[in-house]
Amino acid sequence: MPRAAQPPHLVWIKPKYNKETGKLVSRGYWAIKHKSKLTSTGLGFEHRDEAEKKRHEYEVALYAEQPLSEIVAEHGKGVWDILVVDLITYYVHRHEKKIEAKSKDRKRDYLNTVERLLRFWAGKSVYEINERSLAQYQATARNGMFESAVVGVT
Repeated sequence: MPRAAQPPHLVWIKPKYNKETGKLVSRGYWAIKHKSKLTSTGLGFEHRDEAEKKRHEYEVALYAEQPLSEIVAEHGKGVWDILVVDLITYYVHRHEKKIEAKSKDRKRDYLNTVERLLRFWAGKSVYEINERSLAQYQATARNGMFESAVVGVT
């Protein structure tokens, strides 16, 4: 079974010298390696941060050409397999300390917003997020169609 390809990353290409004369033939530089392709950044050793920015731009351009479903499928799941509710729950659990630190009123408002999101997106996958579904959510949230069940936050 072949190894999985690494994402685009920086590699240092060493300077090259003429074996006979010892003269510098080519300066060292950072290059972006993706699969078997090397793309020069044109930046020397001391410019690692700038080379990293170029690598990031390369990666953004690379994925901008790819459909979202292919990008997500590369990581083992399709956009139709991931539920929006799971993402919201993950986010809330990850930021639990920040939420707890909020004042009582702000915490209540925040939890009401999360509850509205959970009710609307229940059973929907990431694949179903589009302009129409976002407009539907905004219309229901704006019209007060969701009554909040979070009351006495302690």
